[in-house]
Amino acid sequence: MPSRLTNMQTDKLVDVVENFAIYGYDASIRDHALQLLKDRGVQTEDLVYFGKDKSKQSRYVHGILETFNRNSVLGLIFYIAFITQLFVQPTEENILILTFGRISTLILLVIFLIGATFSIVRFNKVINKTENGADILIFILVGMPLFIFVYLYFKRKMKEDLSHLGL
Repeated sequence: MPSRLTNMQTDKLVDVVENFAIYGYDASIRDHALQLLKDRGVQTEDLVYFGKDKSKQSRYVHGILETFNRNSVLGLIFYIAFITQLFVQPTEENILILTFGRISTLILLVIFLIGATFSIVRFNKVINKTENGADILIFILVGMPLFIFVYLYFKRKMKEDLSHLGL
């Protein structure tokens, strides 16, 4: 394969660098293509600038995954707090505080659930995965009552997608 790389045009080499995992090539092929690009005057910084370097994309995708994890964990905390508040019986002294606590906890839960949903959408967009509206619908509808299970499902699914792409 390395001899075939030397005969490739520059844009094809950039494509190999960008999609080496999709084509089933190992990292040595990517590195050889990068070296050929450097020999032709294309710098790694140029590839990063134009979004063709997988290391930058990998950092970005892992950042999205961290954001998803953070939003999901915070959502889970507010979910547990909201469920706990539902079991507290209001009295005349605490009805206003309890109502305010329930409403604010529910609002924060929804905010973090939306944040986790946007992370899934951004993740799918970055890895060029066709948008599956069913995933988002599952996360929103089933995510509220079964938050921990839905979070673990999507976390596993996102990590599988990363491993298939070699990121």
